[in-house]
Amino acid sequence: MELSQRVGEVFTAPPRIERIAEFLAFVERTGAPQDWPALTTTKHPTGGAPKILALFSIPSRLRGGLESRTPCSICCDRHPKFFEGYLTFLPEEGTLRMMGNRCGRRYFDEGTFQAQEREFNALKVELRARLLLAGCLPTVGLLLQECDIIGDQLRSLIVLKAAVVEALGGQRINALLKSREGDNLMHNLPTERADDRGNRVWERRIVASAPGVGAFAHAVGFVQQLHRNRFLLEGFLAPVLAGGAIDMLTRPQAIAAAEALRAFNVDLTRARVVLSDLQNLFSSKSCLAISAWGQHSETNQKFWIERETTGIKIGHGLKPLHSVRPDHIVELSAEVAAALA
Repeated sequence: MELSQRVGEVFTAPPRIERIAEFLAFVERTGAPQDWPALTTTKHPTGGAPKILALFSIPSRLRGGLESRTPCSICCDRHPKFFEGYLTFLPEEGTLRMMGNRCGRRYFDEGTFQAQEREFNALKVELRARLLLAGCLPTVGLLLQECDIIGDQLRSLIVLKAAVVEALGGQRINALLKSREGDNLMHNLPTERADDRGNRVWERRIVASAPGVGAFAHAVGFVQQLHRNRFLLEGFLAPVLAGGAIDMLTRPQAIAAAEALRAFNVDLTRARVVLSDLQNLFSSKSCLAISAWGQHSETNQKFWIERETTGIKIGHGLKPLHSVRPDHIVELSAEVAAALA
């Protein structure tokens, strides 16, 4: 089937993003980009490589035989040719044409077309960066404030954790962590069953559940990384946060700010989790559960830990029923108490 040719809309400058989005929506809806009224379907004139505006693809649900393919303004302007291609702008004519995404390299000077592809790929990265910044900008100020608050709380609780670890001893902490499955503390316990040789069967069973116990294994270096990304982000966005527009950022600035925002969001999300784990770890409930494991008959180096209003008591060995004298008392500073509240 031979396709008709026409001259479409003439532009004095590359169309705005809204018109490009209109074209992409048309392709998604119809699967026939050649029918978009603004498009010129005549053969591409000889000369320099056009400006690439968008990469498009015929939806898989609309793909069939040869007739569902799209003509190429370079090498096959009257007959179906490809499923994936570029929407391009020719400045000399002010027209929009489409071509197969692999055809331009054969038709135009390789260097000039590759330069257009590089520019298009850089533009895509820039647009994604600006969209991310625009979507997150209303909340960035609040996120920076949250980061400062969480950072202070984490620093206080990390100091508390270090003191508790020192008081309990590395061997007890390692044994505790080896027994952990999620928040559950486990031991191998005997059952009433026997194997074929008459030996008692042992099973790994839950002894206690201590929310946040995994915080004993959390690394602490990410807190410095969080604040480094926080200050990088604030630096990149300083002109915008001061009342400017995202458009005032250059392409490298917008891309760098978006990368900093992504890294900051990842670190802040992790910080929220670690803070919650530390708060749960030093709650009365978790301390009681950890003590239950530490006092269990299958625990080799027994210990106990108890949360009180002003401090955390830690004892080695079995906990006496009366006249409890802890081996260590880790006092809670006002900052730590506030972070645990």
